[in-house]
Amino acid sequence: MKTLKIELWSLAKHMKSNKVNIENIYYIYKVNEEVLEKLLNIKYYKDNPSFMPLDRKYGHEFKLIKTNENIKNVDDYEVLDIDSENIYIDDKLIYYNINVYLDNK
Repeated sequence: MKTLKIELWSLAKHMKSNKVNIENIYYIYKVNEEVLEKLLNIKYYKDNPSFMPLDRKYGHEFKLIKTNENIKNVDDYEVLDIDSENIYIDDKLIYYNINVYLDNK
């Protein structure tokens, strides 16, 4: 069993509010079209659209996207977990990070 981790980072200045959680993250971001199209096709997001952390209409560009392996075959995976993290400097929200964990079927 292999787990694929996708890290999505963005500057906090792109946030619409200081209150950050996985429920509102999908209003805020988009990634490049190639990665976006692959993630949009994951069954988990089709079944749970409110948890889609990527959005073309409202989005701002991610500063960094990285994975622990090539996601060409993303259809072979299902979403195992999604977590998120806020990074503060001097009590000010600077970065926001989403981790998407995919497990091969």
